[in-house]
Amino acid sequence: TNNTDPNNDGIFENLGAGTYNVRVTDSNNCRIDSNPVDLAQPTQVEINSMIVATDANGFNLSCRDALDGEIEVTFSGGNVPPDYTISLANSTDPFNPTVINTTAFDVTFTNLGFGNYTAIARDAKGCESLPASAIIVNPPPFSPGFVGINQSVCLGDDPTEIEELVPAFGGVGNYQYQWQQSLTGSNNDVEWIDIPGATSTTFDPVVLAQTTYFRRIVSSVSDRTGIACEILGKDNIVQVIINPIPVASFSAPSEVCQGES
Repeated sequence: TNNTDPNNDGIFENLGAGTYNVRVTDSNNCRIDSNPVDLAQPTQVEINSMIVATDANGFNLSCRDALDGEIEVTFSGGNVPPDYTISLANSTDPFNPTVINTTAFDVTFTNLGFGNYTAIARDAKGCESLPASAIIVNPPPFSPGFVGINQSVCLGDDPTEIEELVPAFGGVGNYQYQWQQSLTGSNNDVEWIDIPGATSTTFDPVVLAQTTYFRRIVSSVSDRTGIACEILGKDNIVQVIINPIPVASFSAPSEVCQGES
């Protein structure tokens, strides 16, 4: 390719990859040729992977609609030294991406909600990669299940076990249970106390001296973040009524004759 310097300033622009020689000619038509100069084509900027943080149960968030998702993006190529701009956009808001500048070959985007995400990497010259995509899935709604049923027993009798009628479901799994008791059954949490060691799906009350109320609170805890976004089950209250033993008294004449009633 023969290119002439139009401004006579020694700057040649818009050249492609290849080997070039520069020839300089003066007004007397004397000339000199430079040594060959190689212009190398940089490698394509590429996104190598997009990894969505996932817990042992396959969930990407601590609970439904949480904003604690993470995506790790790795990339390579482009001009040296490495100096990248990585943008990540949710499909619901494609014109407001999150942008990170780095000289490393990987970045992690945090505090993400659910949705479809697209990443693009650019080097310092603005050469960009093809877009790459990843999905953060929203967990299902969490339900604490249901326990029951109300009982009525006599003073001194042992109540039957309070059973799980509907198991907990939804959320991110990893359910944790805590049984509580109250003498009032109030909606005020202050009037409820944890029962030590009562952390299974069912609970068998001991012999009670008075009417007592029980409830099972349930949380779904992410094993990735350790977060339980909701603690549910406070409104599922089981009443165990303690009925007093009947009191009977008898009276009769103290003395009667034989044969009289």
